Amino acid sequence: MKYLETIKWMALSSLLAFASSSCVDTHVVEPETLGESGAISSEVVINLTNPKGADTKAGGDYKLRYVARIFQGTTTAALNKAIATAEISTGDLSENNQENQIIFEVQPDSYYTILVFADYIPSETTANSSGHYKDCFYNTTEDEKTVLLIPSPGESSDIISTSFFNNDYHDCFYGMETFEKGKEEKVINLVLQRAVAKVIFREKSDNLGNVGITASQIGIHRQFYLPNGSPQALKTSNVTKTALDNVEEVTDNNKDIFYFYTFGGATSSEVSIDFNLTSTNLPEPQPFSVTGIPVKRNFKTIVSGEYIPAPEVPQPSIGDIILNLTTSADWAQEEIEK
Repeated sequence: MKYLETIKWMALSSLLAFASSSCVDTHVVEPETLGESGAISSEVVINLTNPKGADTKAGGDYKLRYVARIFQGTTTAALNKAIATAEISTGDLSENNQENQIIFEVQPDSYYTILVFADYIPSETTANSSGHYKDCFYNTTEDEKTVLLIPSPGESSDIISTSFFNNDYHDCFYGMETFEKGKEEKVINLVLQRAVAKVIFREKSDNLGNVGITASQIGIHRQFYLPNGSPQALKTSNVTKTALDNVEEVTDNNKDIFYFYTFGGATSSEVSIDFNLTSTNLPEPQPFSVTGIPVKRNFKTIVSGEYIPAPEVPQPSIGDIILNLTTSADWAQEEIEK
């Protein structure tokens, strides 16, 4: 009898255990998927690609320099201090047979933002002990998220020098990428975009010849905010009042008088310039003040005008025809012999 009671108690206990367990949610934890390689890595690999034509300017006197910074977070407000900064240059990469690649090591399971800026620097420039290449055309160290155009390349002066004009090495590029870093290696293929606009002054008449340009003041976008790819407020600067020393002769095959670069945004903004033009056809310099010039990044703005006057051609005088008459009293005599 006691044996039967023991069986009944055991059966009741089992039912109670089943009943209590039916109120419990069961969650099965699956193993993490780490991709095909299955390798855990803290590396973020950035493969950089330039816009068409960017690499052709490098070589010889100048090379491309890349400055990359990684921030934790994705929104502009969250981008405080950069976690790390890395710089490479095409000249050093070619010597070592390397690619345009930058690698960061970060903690997994978090969101990050990468900002990249690329510009030209003299070929002989080498990185210092901190890995930084000295700035030439753009200041990349004053602010981690902002780039500043240097008006006198290679110098610290705030006055725009003549070497600012007609200089294609003011071209520059940028890129941005936000992503979530898991436990495996993260590879980012980043195609850079042009950050500047090019403003070209072009003669539209048939007048040709040598010209001289002396710029006195210019209003351009000197600052560029990398997180949203936009220029900051217009900056008006004085220009050294000396003639531009690299203005080419205007011919049938070359109508461009001079040009310069300025930061531009995804939408149009405006710049301005004051300059004097001289030519053999002008008795004195001709002043020009051009405002409201629309610019947009990765676009060329052509400012066409009749800058060179036509040479003066002497015109015949118009009026009465006057004959000044004189008479001679002498008579020609001949002796005739018969």
